[in-house]
Amino acid sequence: MLKKLTNNIGLKILSVASAILLWLIVLNLNDPVSTRTFANIPVEILNSETITENGEVYEVLDESNYVTIVVKAKRSVLDSLSYSDFYASADMSEINLSLNIVPINVTATRYAKQISEITQKTNNLKVNIEELEKKQFPVNTNVVGTVETGYGVGDITLSPNTLTVSGAESVVDTISKVVIDIEVSGASSSLDYQLTPYALDAAGNQINSENISFDVSTVHTLVEILENKKVKISYTPSSNILDGYEVGDVTLEPSMVEISGTADVMKELKEIVIPSDAIDLSSATDDVTTVIDLTQYLPAGATISDMESSNVAVTVEIKSKRTARVSLATKDIQLKNLDSSLHAEFSSDNINVVLQINNDDVLVVNSDDIKASVDLSEFKEEGTYEVEINFECPDDIKTSPITTTIVLSKATENSDTESDDKTSTEKKDTTQNSENKTESDSKTSTG
Repeated sequence: MLKKLTNNIGLKILSVASAILLWLIVLNLNDPVSTRTFANIPVEILNSETITENGEVYEVLDESNYVTIVVKAKRSVLDSLSYSDFYASADMSEINLSLNIVPINVTATRYAKQISEITQKTNNLKVNIEELEKKQFPVNTNVVGTVETGYGVGDITLSPNTLTVSGAESVVDTISKVVIDIEVSGASSSLDYQLTPYALDAAGNQINSENISFDVSTVHTLVEILENKKVKISYTPSSNILDGYEVGDVTLEPSMVEISGTADVMKELKEIVIPSDAIDLSSATDDVTTVIDLTQYLPAGATISDMESSNVAVTVEIKSKRTARVSLATKDIQLKNLDSSLHAEFSSDNINVVLQINNDDVLVVNSDDIKASVDLSEFKEEGTYEVEINFECPDDIKTSPITTTIVLSKATENSDTESDDKTSTEKKDTTQNSENKTESDSKTSTG
């Protein structure tokens, strides 16, 4: 038996070796060793306090905090791996300060023993080290969307309303403002948010949040949603204008504005009144247009629904008065309530009256169109008095009362006779004028 086993021993050993070799060849053909690239493996930064404890801050450059590797292993192993099966780290305590680089170490978290080789395409974390800077910024609000029809955005309360931003000096110095976005689309009641702030540069570009940090992560935001109402805007011009001019039409654009407010405020608010002295007309000789900010005339608890519509353009028409000057004989002034014991005599034979013409169609004014009178009921004794002459004019003509001097003396038979003679003469003149068909009206062209 032993002889049979040892017979041709060399040939038998060769056969076994050949079989093993053939098995290995077949195995490698079915599951060969290969390579595969895994990209975007995040690098965890360790011991960053090595930098920050010195009042400095680092910024990762060239996206070197993501690493790409090439893994060598059997195909069956490679097919089971993903980028999440690898862990990359950079220990800041190992930083090369002359080059500002930190070695990156990559290890496999699965199949480590089946992986024959890991080759890194990124070997170092590149950083820029700067002095740490801190600055305070007020929180700005950016309202996004439109509330439900009939409602508006009221007060917005922020807590905190200022934030401290920390980061590299070169980054913090580029910050123009800190903002939170407030979504109000379709809102009809007050809102309560925790919102994440972000920073913008002067061009409105958002600054990478990885390069800065805020002292709080969110801002507590309360948004008041108020009812809306359209109300009238009114303005009555001041009467303090130059002589010879008058105020014409007043135009407001817009004439109404939408207001937001609490229910109590909206119930009482009927119109927004712009004070007369809001526009100075004292030296105006032509139309005046002034833009008025309505917010200063709103009651407490009310706001303009759309702040872009908070201004109103008020145009006041300034017109030059058309005037005419006529000479009126004092003998034609009616003396009312003259005491029978007194005789009245004006100090002058004529008075000049300035008329204001309010109708462009009136081209000529007759003195007969103007009726003048003096009320002497309060004068019972002789003397010289300043009296007010009142006028009755057609609707399109206006004038103001003027004063003149009148002398009252004891009535005598001669003064009565003279008065009768004047009346007789006037009647005679009137008869003659009528017979001769001579026009007696004193006509004055308007200017």
